[in-house]
Amino acid sequence: STGEYNISFGDYAACCLTSGLANISIGYQAGRKVSSGGRNILLGENAGCDVGTGGCNIMIGACAGRNRENTAQNIFIGRVAGCCEGTGADNIGIGREALKGAGGSHHDNIAIGRRSGQGLTDGEDNVFLGVYSGCAVTTGSKNIFLGYYAAGKCGVTGDENIVIGRNVAQRLTSGSDNVFIGRYAASQSNWTGNCNIVMGYSSLSDA
Repeated sequence: STGEYNISFGDYAACCLTSGLANISIGYQAGRKVSSGGRNILLGENAGCDVGTGGCNIMIGACAGRNRENTAQNIFIGRVAGCCEGTGADNIGIGREALKGAGGSHHDNIAIGRRSGQGLTDGEDNVFLGVYSGCAVTTGSKNIFLGYYAAGKCGVTGDENIVIGRNVAQRLTSGSDNVFIGRYAASQSNWTGNCNIVMGYSSLSDA
């Protein structure tokens, strides 16, 4: 190896390192496949084990960032946070299974809370704050979901929605450019409409 300024500790930690620079890999198989990637902080069992040539990642927790190949500039903190097959970069996922995803190349997303944004595949520029917030979003982009289970039931492909409150817009699917505010607001089945403003407890809801 021609790598420099690296720290590794644990069985198979950074065991494939070739020319990587300034990596910290601590834990069983942490950073296992890092080769030429640099400036990564990978802490925990299998954390960032597939980063490869990616750099400037922070992945903390068992399996945090696992299966992400050659990805860069992500922050994943929590068990299984950001653990998915894909190459998306510039994401922040904090909380167990946040941005766990199912592959794809999603990027520039922020998810804070257990399982927030866990179904995201190719969406971008989303903000999910709260337990299960946006957990069913798949390819939607530029959405803001705030609150427990906000837009958290159906596969969301819509863009540029604002959802605020507990259990709001749980069945939002392909609708875009909507504003939903208030517990259980717009929780009726299969919401696909666009350009709506719905405010108030259980407004347009079958809850």
